Amino acid sequence: MSDKTILFFINALAVGGAERVFITQAHALQEAGWNVHIVFLFKEGELRGSLKLPSERVHVLNARSIFDVKAYVRARTLIRTINPDIV
Repeated sequence: MSDKTILFFINALAVGGAERVFITQAHALQEAGWNVHIVFLFKEGELRGSLKLPSERVHVLNARSIFDVKAYVRARTLIRTINPDIV
């Protein structure tokens, strides 16, 4: 396994074309040896079942709104804990 880590932030995996492309890219990076982590800002969404990542690499902040300061603090803590090469 690669020592390269990438951390994605996305609102949620609702049904849509951009979300499907996102899932395809995440899987391709994982197959290429990257450690892929995904942070959902609000909720996982309908397409979560299509995402084939270990549960320890999927994080949900459950932000109440874009102004939720506690969610930003949790995001900062995740970034420091995961220490990704790319965000």
